[in-house]
Amino acid sequence: MAIRAKVLIIMLIFLFFKNVHAQDKNIVDINANLMEFMEDKRMIIFSGDVVAKKADITLYCSKLEVFYTENEKSNKKEIDYMIAKGDVKIVQKDKIARGDLGKFFNKEDIIILEGNPVTVTEKGENQVIGNKITFFIKENKSTVEGKRPRVIFKMGD
Repeated sequence: MAIRAKVLIIMLIFLFFKNVHAQDKNIVDINANLMEFMEDKRMIIFSGDVVAKKADITLYCSKLEVFYTENEKSNKKEIDYMIAKGDVKIVQKDKIARGDLGKFFNKEDIIILEGNPVTVTEKGENQVIGNKITFFIKENKSTVEGKRPRVIFKMGD
């Protein structure tokens, strides 16, 4: 029972994403070697050394598919969701998450990272490993799924 409590405490401390500042939340900056705009599919594909930034979160991947909707009132394009593929790496301050596939749901503020395995490291010491990690940004929590989710953390010096 004590081990289970420690793991839960570590998971709470080890949450990968924090709520972002309201003024930065609506800005997403994406760049890559190539951009393809497909208006009929409401989709933009970025490929080659993709870097996407939102507040203090930076995403690196080989390919990023961005699906958008148009706001009927303002006629502005808004990101609905994004799919990151190939060497997906997400960085926030001293935390790094890696996986094969990332799904980002903008309105829900949910990020799903999948792979074999998915790893999240903090300061190069603590690690969370699983096949699928879901980050619920608004609730400031995460879940780890897989055959045997694992937490490795350093105790003391």
